[in-house]
Formats: sequence, structure tokens, C-alpha cells
Amino acid sequence: MAIPTPKIRVNPSRVHYVPAIPKGFTIVIDSNEQNPLKFGNIPTVTKKLDSGDYGILGMEFSVCIERKSQSDFYGSIVGDGRERLYLMFDRTKGYGFKAFVIECEEAELMTPELTFSGVKPQSVYATVSSWEVKYGYHFYYGNRRACAVKVANWLINYYNMSKHVKRKLKPRKLKTEIK
Repeated sequence: MAIPTPKIRVNPSRVHYVPAIPKGFTIVIDSNEQNPLKFGNIPTVTKKLDSGDYGILGMEFSVCIERKSQSDFYGSIVGDGRERLYLMFDRTKGYGFKAFVIECEEAELMTPELTFSGVKPQSVYATVSSWEVKYGYHFYYGNRRACAVKVANWLINYYNMSKHVKRKLKPRKLKTEIK
């Protein structure tokens, strides 16, 4: 008797979890964003952002998320594109959270087609690593749906944590004692 084999998805795009949407929470989409991510029933507003493509309404100078396609990212690490990003790094120096979402898998980004992009793999890896360490940027790689879910999660969590800090809750006492 043959054993049925399950269907295997190599790159599942069914990432559904988004935390509860807090009261007053709205995602800001930069007015220059040509092909914005879709956020389902999460409130959004389109307006000019000084840095990044996505932020939180009322916290535009605290959080910055920059979306790039694979080819856009390669264009951003060579020539004038790199200089524009360094200006963004200066503007976002004091931000509480900053990140890149790259619309491809990490392995794809780290192995550019040299004849097409003119970018070497070691250059991509070194650039990402240095931006994570030197400028404090987080990186996430995935398809459009996965990127939208990650952006929503980052923004909702940042919003919730910043509201929690503003309330200045008293520290809880530990139930166990150290002897």
C-alpha cells in the first residue's frame, strides 16, 4: 500500500499572524512609494515621510522602514544610490526603530548575477552586515505578502512598546526570592 505524500511548499507565502490592532494605530505610507504594500484592515494614510517608506502616524520621527526590491537594493549600494542612503542614515540616527524589507529571499540577495547588477556577493554581504551593526538597521527578506506582515508586526509592536513606556508602569515584584 502506497503512503500518501504531503504537498510541500518550498516558499510558503501564507504568513497570517498580525497582532491586535491598537486603538489609534495608523500606518503611514510615504507619498513617493509607487507600489505600496497592502495591509488589509489596518488603517493607513499616505503622506510625505522624511525618511523611509513606512512609519506610524504621530511617530514619523521615531520609526522608519525602507522597502526595496532586489534590483533597487543593488542600485542603492553603488554610486549615487549609496549616497542617498547615507543621508537617510544621518536623518534617522536618533530613531527608535529602523529597518529594511527586501522583496526577495536572503540567499537571492547575497548571490547577485554579476553580469546584470555589477555587484559582487561579498560587497552585498559586507554592506548588509555593516548597516546592521553601524546604523542599527534590521533586515527582513521575503515575498510581498511576508514583507507586509513583517512591517505590520514591527510597527504594531513598536507602537505598543512606546505606549507602554509612556505609561511608566511600576516594576513587578518577583514571586520567588533569591536566597
